[in-house]
Amino acid sequence: MAISTISDPEVIAQAVAAGVGETITAHVGGKRDSFHGDPVLLTGKVRMIHEGLFRRRGPMAPGIVQTIGRTVVLEIGGIDGIELILSEHRATQRPGVFRAFGIEPTERQALVLKSAAHFRAAFEPIASTVIEVDAPGITSPRLERFPYQNIRRPLFPLDPKQ
Repeated sequence: MAISTISDPEVIAQAVAAGVGETITAHVGGKRDSFHGDPVLLTGKVRMIHEGLFRRRGPMAPGIVQTIGRTVVLEIGGIDGIELILSEHRATQRPGVFRAFGIEPTERQALVLKSAAHFRAAFEPIASTVIEVDAPGITSPRLERFPYQNIRRPLFPLDPKQ
């Protein structure tokens, strides 16, 4: 399984300080705000440290050079475990993000992406199944979760039609 990407400059700095081949334990994610969930304590081996610069390929903006800042791949649970891509900046989900950091997405049993819908054009052609997960954050399809302020009510689809 491979996961792309969690933006966490704090853990990137810890992994860079430790170096490739070293094992780190860190609280990952959940640091931008409390709306997206809490950090998760993980232990993983630093498999790669990368500058985070790569050329986009695929259906959306091919050929453009993109940077997601320093990027680290953590190997969690050994070689057959989870490959977690951490970046300093947020990244648009595309197979090329995996490939830029040594992970061939078509060779993994499962890919986990942090994306609401933007991933479909690039990943549906290589996926046997897409499973959407209603995770905490701004991309939930459950609109009643959001703390709306200063909106006129009733407002469809939050309120039943009258």
